[in-house]
Amino acid sequence: MLTGCAAPQNGVVQVPSKQEHMVDDEQLVKNGQVVLAGLTSAVSGEQEAAKAIVGREAIFVGSALPPGANADLLLDKNIVLHIEMNPDRDVRPHAVSWEAQVSGTVKALDFKNRTIYIVTSPDKWQIRETQ
Repeated sequence: MLTGCAAPQNGVVQVPSKQEHMVDDEQLVKNGQVVLAGLTSAVSGEQEAAKAIVGREAIFVGSALPPGANADLLLDKNIVLHIEMNPDRDVRPHAVSWEAQVSGTVKALDFKNRTIYIVTSPDKWQIRETQ
């Protein structure tokens, strides 16, 4: 977890989180892990566990999608996190590339297209690092 601004290293500037406590909620992290495992598994039990998270809150960390994607993130294994921001706001930093952490309510899962749909607010979308 980032606790303060650090001097750029290899062109990477680390930005402090506005809500340091976000990462500390173990259940939200576990929920995110269950969803990711379910989307990348052919095992029906893992997919069912992921479906059980729909309607609950989870945390995900990802990087920028191509321009025009707003707050959506690209997660590990090419999983797309589609974010419905309420209220609608462009929360992306003005940077070439970046990584963000977002917590929100899982709205739906698309196993075929490897997409997670969540609803969140701008204060739950946090920049972790920029370049």
